[in-house]
Amino acid sequence: MIITCPACQTRYTVAAEAVSAPRGRKVRCASCGHVWFYRPDAAAAPAKPEEKPSPPSPLPPLRADPDAPLVAAPVRRRPPAVPKWAVLAAVLLVFAIVVTGVLARNRIARAWPAAAHFYQALGIRVRLARARLVIRHVAPVRSGDELIVEGEITNTGDTELTVPHLRVALRDAYNNELAAKVIDPPTAQLAPGAVAHFSATFGHPSVHASGVAVTFIAG
Repeated sequence: MIITCPACQTRYTVAAEAVSAPRGRKVRCASCGHVWFYRPDAAAAPAKPEEKPSPPSPLPPLRADPDAPLVAAPVRRRPPAVPKWAVLAAVLLVFAIVVTGVLARNRIARAWPAAAHFYQALGIRVRLARARLVIRHVAPVRSGDELIVEGEITNTGDTELTVPHLRVALRDAYNNELAAKVIDPPTAQLAPGAVAHFSATFGHPSVHASGVAVTFIAG
């Protein structure tokens, strides 16, 4: 119900049972501080002809007098309803993120290794990257005054890789390095599972050269 301050005409919403006692109760206006004794029968009396109803105004909360505490019912507004399309869009977005995370799990785990433990905890298998570039089948062959070192580079991973430069060294029977040279890679990029052949030629090598070591040069 609504009661009105007789001093400033400010209106308040209050619970009907809070002011329905026949003997009435004392209340205080939160706007002007005026205190008056409210009685239901007085409020029900007809208004004087010359009195005009006050225009509607926002109803502030009513502060009750300490002798008769009175709690006004707050005016609550319903939160705006969320459109159905927004809910559907959110569901589809979450679904797309989950599907992408599952399909791209191998790439995600390679870029962020800690994610592999998360996938494994969910029971999802993750295939991490294996050994990458491998040098195989290195063989030195003498031809006149030259020694030709040949071999293969294999991409054992599952993504295309950049092939770095190679360092080819000749060694003696005691593993001492006798000569070395840096050669360009046979190809700039190597696809998964692909093999590239390389070759390095040493002119007038030492007669003590009996071994070969081939390594990648980082950077």
